[in-house]
Amino acid sequence: MLLSFRVSNHKSIRDEQTLHMQPVYDKSRPALPVAAIFGANAAGKSNILDALSFAVRAVRESFSSWTDGIPRTPFRLAPDYAARESTFTLEMQIGDVRYVYGFSANDERVTEERLHAYPHQRKRLVFERIGQEVKVGRDAKHRAQVELLKDLMPPTALFLSVAARSDLAEVRPVYKWFSRIEFASATAGVADEDRILRVMQTSSIRTRLFDLVRAADLGSTGIGIEYQLSANAANKVAQQIRQAMRQAQNDEPVDEFAILDGTEGVVRRLVFNFGQYGLGWSDQSRGTQIWLKCLLYTLWALDTGAVLVIDEIDSSLHPHLSAQLVRMFRSAKTNPRNGQLIFTTHDATLLGRQFGEDILARDEVWFVEKDDNYATSIYALADFKPRKDENTQRRYLTGSYGGIPNLFEGDFTDAVDGGFESSGRVAI
Repeated sequence: MLLSFRVSNHKSIRDEQTLHMQPVYDKSRPALPVAAIFGANAAGKSNILDALSFAVRAVRESFSSWTDGIPRTPFRLAPDYAARESTFTLEMQIGDVRYVYGFSANDERVTEERLHAYPHQRKRLVFERIGQEVKVGRDAKHRAQVELLKDLMPPTALFLSVAARSDLAEVRPVYKWFSRIEFASATAGVADEDRILRVMQTSSIRTRLFDLVRAADLGSTGIGIEYQLSANAANKVAQQIRQAMRQAQNDEPVDEFAILDGTEGVVRRLVFNFGQYGLGWSDQSRGTQIWLKCLLYTLWALDTGAVLVIDEIDSSLHPHLSAQLVRMFRSAKTNPRNGQLIFTTHDATLLGRQFGEDILARDEVWFVEKDDNYATSIYALADFKPRKDENTQRRYLTGSYGGIPNLFEGDFTDAVDGGFESSGRVAI
């Protein structure tokens, strides 16, 4: 579980900003299941998520891909920040142990990196890196291996990435945790149909996906897979089915889907049922495609206790569907493994209530603004100490919490009027 994320000097984020995932009110869970980030356009909401994505990609890819420098984007609207380091720190809980991992980097190299563990709430150094020098904790069991890894570590690579590739036991849990953070965009395409088709080979996910599509009232009575077989593929499939039936014991069912999916020359496509008619993926609305894509990642996060990050969750989705995604993570019944959802949105209805309950808890809401120097800051609704029965949706829209654009009707009218010459032609 992610407990907190800190970042400085990344895109519109100049000074250090922190997203906390620890509960403020209900301490029954070690971490919040949801964090929703609200704010005006161009305030930097997406940059908070982009900073998290950069840190995750650095752990996953720096050793194998970052050979020509650090592909970072520092704050560009102040003269000296381009030369300053960018810093990223994540606090996470893996099993019963809390870890804090962070690194700093400029355009050319990783300058600092550190990993601490807190078994039994006591701080323990796993490793600390300054430049190309790496120091390990007193109880480290692989000092000789670490010395060898230092020689393999390029200045652009994180030691965590190098050590994990070499299967260093001390860092394995943390590196594995980074592999369980997924970033989903609010777009959909052919690649998403292929991903859904692959996942639907798992019967438990396929059944839940079908049911959630029907529950969303998208017009379709269900979805299925249509197989198109060449003559050669059809013969192979028939032969494999007959062979499987001969080998089956005690009336064991034959998994024909597995045979179809595993045979070369078989083309699959999603089919959405509308009465007696069927339509393909490309025939569906953008909202239907986005809903299916979000469901796919959501089921994975709920099943594995992973972290799902979505930028603009409300894009092409009805507010009621966005609320249902949030509810799946907030419910202990549907989220027993403590999966987490972090998202940005403009949908103020998520600050309200549905079916008599708050869609978001007070400590699950964050706001983003830009200051007079165009730098992004993030702050929590909980900082305002709202009452439990407070109408947060109305107060947000009226500007009580900030995080909304400063709009004046006269500015829009004057801009349109001033853009036309007396001839009626647009002034270019």
